[in-house]
Amino acid sequence: ARTARLNRDSGFDATNLVAHVTTDYDAVELGWRGRALGGEVVIDFGVESSQPRGADRDVEPFGFVSWRHSFDP
Repeated sequence: ARTARLNRDSGFDATNLVAHVTTDYDAVELGWRGRALGGEVVIDFGVESSQPRGADRDVEPFGFVSWRHSFDP
């Protein structure tokens, strides 16, 4: 779980590439890592929420699956 308040100075900052205005950010992520199919498998899913000051809250799911296998010569 993550939570943050971005650009806490409350002013508009055009050079701030993450949050131009004060923004509340929250996220929850769950994952699994194990061995499968002859390699390492990682599965992560979550949801993140951001709400810039004066704007609607944006909630987005995210996730990824990766598989890694080492080939020995």
